[in-house]
Amino acid sequence: MNKSYIFYGVCALIVLMCICQDDILILFQDTELNEGKLKNAAIAQVDTVTTAVPLTAKTESLSVTTLKDTVNPVQNVPQTFSDVETPVKKPVQETVNPEHFGDRLQTVTLNGKSYPGLEEEVLACIAYVENFSDTAYFCGAKWTIGYGTTAYPDGSSVSPGQRITRKYALECVRRHLRRYVFPVIETSVEKQLSQNEMIATCLFVYNIGGGNFTNRKGMGPCAFLNALNNNESAEECARKMTECRYAAGNVAEGLLKRRWVEGAIFCGYLTPTEILLLNPAGFYNVRGLNEYYTGCRPDRDGLYSFRYDQDTVENFLDRNRGNCKRVKDII
Repeated sequence: MNKSYIFYGVCALIVLMCICQDDILILFQDTELNEGKLKNAAIAQVDTVTTAVPLTAKTESLSVTTLKDTVNPVQNVPQTFSDVETPVKKPVQETVNPEHFGDRLQTVTLNGKSYPGLEEEVLACIAYVENFSDTAYFCGAKWTIGYGTTAYPDGSSVSPGQRITRKYALECVRRHLRRYVFPVIETSVEKQLSQNEMIATCLFVYNIGGGNFTNRKGMGPCAFLNALNNNESAEECARKMTECRYAAGNVAEGLLKRRWVEGAIFCGYLTPTEILLLNPAGFYNVRGLNEYYTGCRPDRDGLYSFRYDQDTVENFLDRNRGNCKRVKDII
């Protein structure tokens, strides 16, 4: 028994010496040598963790950006469900903020005056009086498509059976305004107009054409253009629009209703913001002219006089306010 204990003890000692031989040898070496080995081991450990990088302006800015953009992942995480805010559903507003009407950054300059958002506002008014049709239709004079387009930007005419997307129809209107409406006003109108006067003038020219605006039937400028250049009152200028009321040689009530809308915009009784909420082309459904004009017959000078009192305008807005479809839904 005693010999076996001694044998097992010696074996255990040998195994222990094999495992710890490096530490046992260090104990028997010189102190200075041991210190050198410890220093080298420390340097080797540092080199494996960090790499020295020269500090430059680029690396300095990168460091600042990295630190600045670092976010604590736990910082904004709610700890319980009670910390989460329940979103409140806001009621739908039936108004349009004028500051966000179309692209207010696009400015058209005519006669030395800037008109912010003019193209978008004119486009909305055109959409109201024309409505949108994705299929070509005959309007009584020409084949028409989109928002009253009778010819494409390449000069080709609209033909029966053709179809158009809303996006391309809007582009056709924009190009027509830039090519045929804005330049005509720039060269023929001799005074600076207000924003609403310019919108109505563009709407008027878009309908009758630049040729009829500057030289109607080869007899010189139309009555409306003459009134503008003679500095007549806004109401009188609007009355002169009713000169253009004929289709195929006959008085068209639809054109007179359109002249009422153009005149209301010109005089400031209607705004593009209000028009966005109306039923496209809804005013054509009103029978007769008594609601819009002082009479069904022209005055002695051959022109019509509008009704623009408060009750008439409010009644117009109430009867034409869109329920299922509005102008802003088709542009």
